[in-house]
Amino acid sequence: MGEDADVLTFVQAERRRADTQGPFGGWHRGTLLEALLRTLSRNPTQIDDAARLISDLERTPEGKELLPEGLSKIWEPVWAARETLRS
Repeated sequence: MGEDADVLTFVQAERRRADTQGPFGGWHRGTLLEALLRTLSRNPTQIDDAARLISDLERTPEGKELLPEGLSKIWEPVWAARETLRS
């Protein structure tokens, strides 16, 4: 993944995931974590945007199906770091 990878890139990849294998649409968990951490470092407000998106998707069964299995294992520590940066 290039250095400009961010949360938006991941979301766009997830939209195309129907043609790929694996719960992260072809992304490895390490790649997703790297993209989230890079985004947290460079533009933390995008993490806030991702949090709103994830929260919205988690409100419905259909939305939950769009989220990759195991996302919480990666997302929760990133969100905790974002909350720490905010204080």
